[in-house]
Amino acid sequence: MRDKCKVCRSGYAGEVDELLRQRRTYNEIIYLMKDKIPGLKSSHITSHKKHPAAVDEEIQGLQQSLTALRQNLAAPPSILPQGSPKPMDDMELLEAIKNKAVLLFDRTTDPGAMQKLAMIVIEIIRLKYEITGTIYAPPPKLLAMEETLKVH
Repeated sequence: MRDKCKVCRSGYAGEVDELLRQRRTYNEIIYLMKDKIPGLKSSHITSHKKHPAAVDEEIQGLQQSLTALRQNLAAPPSILPQGSPKPMDDMELLEAIKNKAVLLFDRTTDPGAMQKLAMIVIEIIRLKYEITGTIYAPPPKLLAMEETLKVH
């Protein structure tokens, strides 16, 4: 896959990856890289983004976000001055992580990455139950899905 990838063959894959992490548009990336990767098209960037290494890096970021959120839930709440705005509540953060995981799932064809993303979504469901206080143990169907994913 990488030997056919125009971005990887160019030697500037790291720069393109960094621009993607900065959420630059394809047109911006093409413009910024026009002298380094002549003839770069959005289809080349789309193909490059599907490489397992790029997806794995994003998955690690999602896993770190979930770990940090879980640690914040386990720790006693900090005392904030009255009226201080909370940047994003836990449910909003979980929803943002879930949306990113779904986008990554749609982007990848790597079974290992798909399994990791499915585990992230299951963890999000688990955390939503804990945050809302509706149940402290996940429902049996969720546990069964989690076990199935661990086995394969």
